[in-house]
This record gives sequence, structure tokens and C-alpha cells, in this order.
Amino acid sequence: MRRGRVWLRRERVPRVDDFWRWKGRVYRDVVNRPSNIVLEAKLSEVARQATAEVFEGYETFDDEAFAAWLADLGRPPAVLDRTHRLVNGAGECGRLLKEYAIDTDIRPSLVGLRPQSWAERYQQSKRMVHLETAPFAAAAAEVRS
Repeated sequence: MRRGRVWLRRERVPRVDDFWRWKGRVYRDVVNRPSNIVLEAKLSEVARQATAEVFEGYETFDDEAFAAWLADLGRPPAVLDRTHRLVNGAGECGRLLKEYAIDTDIRPSLVGLRPQSWAERYQQSKRMVHLETAPFAAAAAEVRS
């Protein structure tokens, strides 16, 4: 603490960097995957029910129910990740995509990283994206039929 403000001590900056990198990785590799977006869309569809059945829908929509729903579609999550991609333009299922980055040009002083610099070093961005069925997926489906 300096002048009543909390500073991030210099020796702690690498730990916060590690946390921010892991947070970015979780969003990139899990939260922002097309299959996760499809799952969230399905859960949202269940939630839009305007009756008491919505609670029953949530209670019964577990991993097995999701797997059965995907089996009905004929596409397991790994396939959804290959047959769908995120695009900036129009498409299915809009989502606010969060991304995390570290600006290593913002360096701590000998004392540490001052509070005003935290948001400059540890950056979070958001952008609207949509799911799009990849053109090759449609072509592959036509070949199978």
C-alpha cells in the first residue's frame, strides 16, 4: 500500500499474469467453443418456457439429456466444434465473446504495478459474434445423403 492505495507488488505480478493467462485460456478453450455456445442456446431455449415446466426442464437437462439431444442431431460436441465457427457477421446464435490479454509493455516499477496500470496491463475485450455452420459441413452432409 502506498499513499492509501493498493499496489500490486512487483514480485506478485507474475502470479497475476499466470491467473490472467489461465482465465484467457478457459474462455478461449471452453467458454467460447461452438459446442458450449450450442449448449447454452439449448439451455436458454428450455428457460424461455413460460410455465412451471421450466424448472422440470432444468432439473432433467443434465449431461445425459444433452448427450441424447446431440445424438438426435447426430453431432457430438467435438463435431459441433468442427462444423460450426464463430464469425463477426450475421449468423445463428449471437454471443458476446470475452477475450483476455496481457499487455507486457505495461511494466511494474521497482515497487510494483500501480492501480491505474492494472486495467492497461490486464485487458478484457468483448465483441459480438455468431455461430455459422461451416460451408464444408454442409457439403459433407450433402455427400452423405
